[in-house]
Amino acid sequence: RVDELEAHHIVGIAAGSAHSLAVGAGGELFSWGFNRYGQLGHGHTQVRVPTPCRVEPPASSPALRFAAASGGLYHTLLLGADGSVWVTGLGAHGRLGCGD
Repeated sequence: RVDELEAHHIVGIAAGSAHSLAVGAGGELFSWGFNRYGQLGHGHTQVRVPTPCRVEPPASSPALRFAAASGGLYHTLLLGADGSVWVTGLGAHGRLGCGD
């Protein structure tokens, strides 16, 4: 049981290699675990985030609500409720889809 999520109605969960994700019914996103490459989406690379923390929407889309999440080895893919796709983490080998 993840006590920090008890107050939220979680409707989706996902995991990467060493990080976890939870999506709330209101479009909130929570992440925790290994974060060396920024795969948790918190805007920093603090290596260890031991408890779920809410991921804030990007400044360019402050009203964004998340619908789903998927974790990879060192990256995370996020689906916005509006159908937009967001990525965070290590972009090596083109895994973020940004041309790198």
